[in-house]
Amino acid sequence: MNDYQLIVIGAGPGGYSAALRAAQLGMNTAIVESREAGGTCLNRGCVPAKTLLHASDVYHSATHSGDLGIHVRGARADMGEIFAYKRHVSETLSAGIESLLKKARVPLLRGHACITGPNTVEVTGADGTVSVHTGDNILIATGSVPARPPIPGLELEGVMTSDELLQGTDHLYRSIVIIGGGVIGVEFATFYADLGCQVTIIEGLDRLLPTLDRELGQNLAMGMKKQGVQVYTGRACRYIRAPWWSGWSRRRTV
Repeated sequence: MNDYQLIVIGAGPGGYSAALRAAQLGMNTAIVESREAGGTCLNRGCVPAKTLLHASDVYHSATHSGDLGIHVRGARADMGEIFAYKRHVSETLSAGIESLLKKARVPLLRGHACITGPNTVEVTGADGTVSVHTGDNILIATGSVPARPPIPGLELEGVMTSDELLQGTDHLYRSIVIIGGGVIGVEFATFYADLGCQVTIIEGLDRLLPTLDRELGQNLAMGMKKQGVQVYTGRACRYIRAPWWSGWSRRRTV
């Protein structure tokens, strides 16, 4: 007899929703996750990005409201505090997911999962310990990771993915180049431009947000250019050169 009727690998939106529903239907269920419960959207995507955008929008409104007769003196964006607020929001929501799993009596098995047989999952914890679990059914809901295009120079200092950029820093970059004008790239561009960073977006297709309606991408590009963002569409990035100044204040990102 197996340990569980269902083992779910991955505690993102798909994984934890499936585990909770299975538990509601009476299935003895466990879930495996090596990182934070809630997956990409909650910890490295939608939620933290929108949290940062809210913070930058408040700062931008405070420092650009003179035409309305509202003058704010001494406004300062503290990057350390902004990213601490972002982490607090994500951690609070992630803890909420863990609470739901606990209430549903779904064990959260911490570590990396490896399917070693038709009904067997090995879980390797952060300390290297390995535990073996068996299940009648195994659901793989591991999600995805940021793609790294085959561009020479990705190994240079200051080149990072959206996951790494979301980890934050204690000060504002002087300039940032974003390769990719999709939703994630535009969100980061908006955040840093609101705070006064020099931002450049490079998009290979003919407009920003190429998977959405053409008017959205075109209007967004006009608005971002008015905000001082340099937008290059229909451009391919063939390689990344080392910045002329090697330091934290100049970043290039993919």
